[in-house]
Amino acid sequence: MKDKEILSKDILIVDDEVSNLKLLTQLLAQQGYQVRPAERPQLAIDSALAHPPILILLDVKMPEMDGFEVCKFLKNDERTRDIPIIFISALQDVQDRVQGFEAGGVDFISKPFQEEEVLARVDTHLNLRNLQLNLEQIIDERTAQAIESETRFRATFEQAAVGVAHVSTEGNFLRVNTKFCQIVGYSEDEMLELSFQDITHPDDLADDLVFVGQLLNGGRENYSMDKRYYRKDGSIIWINLTVSLLFDREGQAKFMVSVVKDISDRKQAEEALRQSYYFQRHLFQTVPDAVFSIRMPERIIEWANDSYGVLGYESNELIEGTSEQFYSNSKDYQAVGALVQDAINAGQKTLRTESLLCRENGEVFPAEINLSIFRVKGEAVSVTSLVRDISERKQAEESLRTNRDFLKHLTSAVPDAIFSIKMPERIINWVNDSFDVLGYEDEECIGRSTKDFFASPEEYDMVGDLHRDAIRNGEKMIRSEVMVHHKDGSTFPAELTASFFKKNKKVSQVTAFVRDISDRKQAENHLKQSIEDIKELQKQLQAES
Repeated sequence: MKDKEILSKDILIVDDEVSNLKLLTQLLAQQGYQVRPAERPQLAIDSALAHPPILILLDVKMPEMDGFEVCKFLKNDERTRDIPIIFISALQDVQDRVQGFEAGGVDFISKPFQEEEVLARVDTHLNLRNLQLNLEQIIDERTAQAIESETRFRATFEQAAVGVAHVSTEGNFLRVNTKFCQIVGYSEDEMLELSFQDITHPDDLADDLVFVGQLLNGGRENYSMDKRYYRKDGSIIWINLTVSLLFDREGQAKFMVSVVKDISDRKQAEEALRQSYYFQRHLFQTVPDAVFSIRMPERIIEWANDSYGVLGYESNELIEGTSEQFYSNSKDYQAVGALVQDAINAGQKTLRTESLLCRENGEVFPAEINLSIFRVKGEAVSVTSLVRDISERKQAEESLRTNRDFLKHLTSAVPDAIFSIKMPERIINWVNDSFDVLGYEDEECIGRSTKDFFASPEEYDMVGDLHRDAIRNGEKMIRSEVMVHHKDGSTFPAELTASFFKKNKKVSQVTAFVRDISDRKQAENHLKQSIEDIKELQKQLQAES
């Protein structure tokens, strides 16, 4: 039957009285029914089996085979058993009617029949038949949907990437999928002998039971928690558990649906992160400098170490504040901000600068600020800042500068050129005010090689050899005469005295005195010439005598 949908109003009429047969056929045909008349029982049976009608009107009293026998025959055949049969009979006895119903009939029409009654009963039983067929179709469709849903559920249940279990309200496992078994290491049969209480870590069980109680009491619709299971091998595994309650049609709790996800890797990562955080916190607590993280571009402090005594604040006083409070004036704050922005725009990772900062008590001090820029997808999102109090260093630098100034003043009266040389590069890093022996200003000499001041490379190499020999022999100074050149290009003889300063057993600094000995050399030459003249005069006198 095509989708069990009524496509025609095909009615089979069986009656051996031709007048009745014609009357019923004409009556029903006028109402739009398709009518198949049959005068003999066997002809009616063959017609019904060949093309089952939607309804049969069957006379009871017929030769060869009465209507009850025909009805029983049709009801015993699978092709026609569901067709409604209405008996047409002059029989009024109750026993006859009971026999008809026992044979499988659904109704009786009494002879002589009334047209209105025939039409009403036919229409009623056709509607009932349609309802029956529609109901069967609905049942078949719902059954197919249920089978499909069950198949889909089974596939989803078994192939789910997470563990899924049905758990009774007492905690016993009723059904588990393959993934759940893999997570806990038990087989399905073994799991069905256990409860969730059996495999839950004792430290997590109390919280889990509280949640289950709230679920069963209607206090919550579902719950989720991280907990630990004992695997079959005794090892512990972290899982995320989500539980909801399923109810039956009467609203009674049927069972709990538990979804389990293995989060061991996440827990290990969290533990590693926690250990890293504790280590960093411990590390930063030992750092004497102030360390804090600043959210950009707002310059809001998100974290500060506990060693914040540099600025005089407790760490909790700084969180969510801006770094502007550390500066003695807004100009310095803006200047450092501009430097940071320039570094960000230039793609730099770090920045070092100095600025005057202000402690909580109002004291202003010099600080070195070291910044590390953190980016996400190329955008600067935070800056880690290390602030170091450099007051002592600045004081030392000032003392050194004062000492240098004093030394410069002290040596300014010395007519010789005095300079300090960084080794082994032999670069000048300090000169006295009397360095005009060579005709250069002080600033012209700083950072230059001593090679620039020798009259020739040979003179430079000769002095270098003397230095190395003296250092090798453990001598602390050397003295030699060399030819040097003046800024104007002229050369002159000079006496060079150099003393060595050692650091870690290596010469790191040389202090050199350069004295112009042109006059002395000239006097020596004059003296030498005078001596030669005297010797020549003596020879002449001796010859004359």
